[in-house]
Amino acid sequence: MLIDCDSCVGRGVRCADCVVTVMFAEEGGGMEWDAQERRALAVLSAAGLLPPLAELAGSVLQRVPRGAAERG
Repeated sequence: MLIDCDSCVGRGVRCADCVVTVMFAEEGGGMEWDAQERRALAVLSAAGLLPPLAELAGSVLQRVPRGAAERG
């Protein structure tokens, strides 16, 4: 899969809600996912939209504070 933010129709408007900003956050923004977020990731994984969650186990996923993508 190729993700190209330059061609995204939501660029600049929906960046703060985009899963790409979660995966490529700035350093120091690590947080643990809560139970509801882990369930959502499991649903996305089961649908084939994310790699199997076992590949993510033990890692801290990075998150960008809301609005950071638009500011940066």
